[in-house]
Amino acid sequence: MHYVGVVLAGGRSSRMGGGHKFMREIAGSTVLSWVVERLRPQVDLFVVSTGAIAVPLDSEVACVPDVVPDGGPLAGIHAAMTWAAEALGPDTRIVTVPADTPFIPSDLVERFNAAADDPSSIAVAESPTGPHYAVGSWPVGVEGELSRWLEVPANRSIRAFLATQKTRLVRFEGDPEPFFNINTPADLVIAETIASRIRA
Repeated sequence: MHYVGVVLAGGRSSRMGGGHKFMREIAGSTVLSWVVERLRPQVDLFVVSTGAIAVPLDSEVACVPDVVPDGGPLAGIHAAMTWAAEALGPDTRIVTVPADTPFIPSDLVERFNAAADDPSSIAVAESPTGPHYAVGSWPVGVEGELSRWLEVPANRSIRAFLATQKTRLVRFEGDPEPFFNINTPADLVIAETIASRIRA
């Protein structure tokens, strides 16, 4: 089984006041750098889904644009799934993480792998704050179903698509909250405090 790490970075960052929130810094590194540092060692290949936005990134990080316009994170998952299937073949899973979640677990892929006993099932993260539908392990074999789902403009909910699939929730605990995400300037301040504690 091959694993492709996918950072979903196509959001507009409206609650942050514009710009790319994942390029903001916490403890001296960008939020994206934190995500990359934690996810990259867990996978065979690593890409960033940037939606329809051109984002200047590290030249070593491949960017995968959306195929379906205005499709939100689900379109990013679809594009990455298509790319991964072509790059590594059908025996591949993509592991998706939003670009604004800097403290993802270092055993994320291992835990997902243990839970996805059915090769066609999707594993999704859950923590004390609830399910995190954009954090998941997806077999590329569902690409055809996802493509058909996205043909309907109203079908943009990750949660709704997951309800049509074999989906397993995988529970994660920890301090800090493993899927704490940065949406606002106040969240950025909290993340800075957490990151400084981790790096101390």
